[in-house]
Amino acid sequence: MDRDLEKLPANNDDLLIVAAHFARDISAQCRDVSTMIFPLGHRMPSEQMIFAAAAKLRLIVKGIEAALTGRDDTVSDKRDSDPESWNLLVQSGFLKESALIDFVLARHAEGRLNVALASRAQISVAEQLPAILLSEGDAVIADTAQALLASESLLRYSPQLLYRELPPEYLHLLVWRIVAVLQVIWGDRNADHIARAKSLLAAHDESQSGRVAARKLVHFLPTRFAGDALDPEKAGLAVFVAALSVETTLEHDHILRLIDGYSIAPLAALLRYSRLDRQQAMAVICLFKGFDLTPHDITVFDENYERLDRDMVRAAMADWAAERLKFLTIPADDLSNAR
Repeated sequence: MDRDLEKLPANNDDLLIVAAHFARDISAQCRDVSTMIFPLGHRMPSEQMIFAAAAKLRLIVKGIEAALTGRDDTVSDKRDSDPESWNLLVQSGFLKESALIDFVLARHAEGRLNVALASRAQISVAEQLPAILLSEGDAVIADTAQALLASESLLRYSPQLLYRELPPEYLHLLVWRIVAVLQVIWGDRNADHIARAKSLLAAHDESQSGRVAARKLVHFLPTRFAGDALDPEKAGLAVFVAALSVETTLEHDHILRLIDGYSIAPLAALLRYSRLDRQQAMAVICLFKGFDLTPHDITVFDENYERLDRDMVRAAMADWAAERLKFLTIPADDLSNAR
């Protein structure tokens, strides 16, 4: 799952060094096995999910490191190599923040859901709301649609720039951790790294991120398109999730992960709260789940969807949000020390 765990030390012809490597490994194995046999969730993460999360974390670190060192990894002969700071970041536990893991898992969910929509939707991307609104007379709407499409296009062709989608507080934390690790590796306080870090953070514009642009687009959506925002086929995934976020007050990434989860129940609850009727809700669920729907899913949905009370759903969503916030909160000391 993690390529680094399979690598021997560089000087692997020294028996004692190799022995020390594997002696440390058996200690780490205790923690790894403990985590896997006593999971907190109902199901173990799939290998695909674990691999995708690790790969996206590498992309984030690689993109930030390239910006800090002035290297252009898009034209490097070592595009597939690990970032220089990767091993030390892994060993230090600096990449284990729940917020960072949640972010990369949300990106994994986003990718899976976009694939599901592309395979089942009858409408092309050029016919969805963001593309349609490019020609809208209102400059704010057109510019926001352009920002959303530009964000999606940028990540499609330059995935190493994924770090630009991070919320500012998480980007700030990670940038200074990478700066610190590079200083340890290089053995001195590199003024260029520090200057580039400050410049990167000062230039970061959260309004250009996909989730923020999508939410702004929903806010300014012309009345004639209001009914399309909760139709993922017509709206596209980003606008659909942003519309659900506005309706439910749950965060964008939280909703992505709820939709991509094993059960259709959370999505059904969100759709019911957003006042979609049973037929509309099932159409949305089929777009995302397709043949993964089981007879049991359909039976439970048919028998219970219209019985869901909005007040009860609101209370349940508040519990979900509170639990997630507690899980994701970065201690204040970590934020203040990451400089």
